[in-house]
Amino acid sequence: MEARYDSLKAELCLVGRRLNEFTQPSRLPPELLAEVFIYLNPFCPATNPGPAGSTGDVVAVSHVCYHWREVALQFPRLWSNIALDGNPDAVAAALTRSKSSELNVWYDTYLHSYGFQRHTPEEQLDQLCKELHRVRSLWHPDEFHALDTTALRNRFP
Repeated sequence: MEARYDSLKAELCLVGRRLNEFTQPSRLPPELLAEVFIYLNPFCPATNPGPAGSTGDVVAVSHVCYHWREVALQFPRLWSNIALDGNPDAVAAALTRSKSSELNVWYDTYLHSYGFQRHTPEEQLDQLCKELHRVRSLWHPDEFHALDTTALRNRFP
């Protein structure tokens, strides 16, 4: 009985994917759809003058349907803006999905100091140390602009 249920569930999934192929957003070329997704990112200068979050909206988009997930996962630039917001698993996933793209990092010590995070930003910074050569900018809420990390990268080969 369970095997039949699993079979029907898989078949229903396939039918759902086929139906989604006929929707307007699914007809957009993947490159254009990815550009639309970029506007969901809180680091996007067109929609937000300064970073204020994580890759949460991109993750949400990647859960809409199979096609959108495939598009989101194929474009590393969508994952290149990382907020150290208390979830080391999310940071690790973003580092992997961003592949070799330059990174913009939002570093906030405020959330941890008031108990909103289980992990310290320093723990997440440890994850970034291996990728320091890719960090293009480091944002901190007490600063009004991004720190250019070129000088830092030159110190750490």
